[in-house]
Amino acid sequence: MHFSTALLTTLLLSVTMVEGLKCACNAGGQNSKAACDYIGKVYGTRGCGYTGCCVFPGRERDAFENACNTLGFGFKRCDECETC
Repeated sequence: MHFSTALLTTLLLSVTMVEGLKCACNAGGQNSKAACDYIGKVYGTRGCGYTGCCVFPGRERDAFENACNTLGFGFKRCDECETC
């Protein structure tokens, strides 16, 4: 019974995991890094076509977009990325 419970728990966790987003502000990496630092996330993850700030969908993504705009850079994009 213990094995079945552990297996079920593992399956449920893998189904509910949310893939990260890689995000960028307009006008280059320095702006994206500044916005990433502003919200306390890590900038510099490579892969998925560009270097960016890794965030989760929802609140963190919204915070990054707001940081880009608050800092005067403008928001560029977020993409699902396995390296995040």
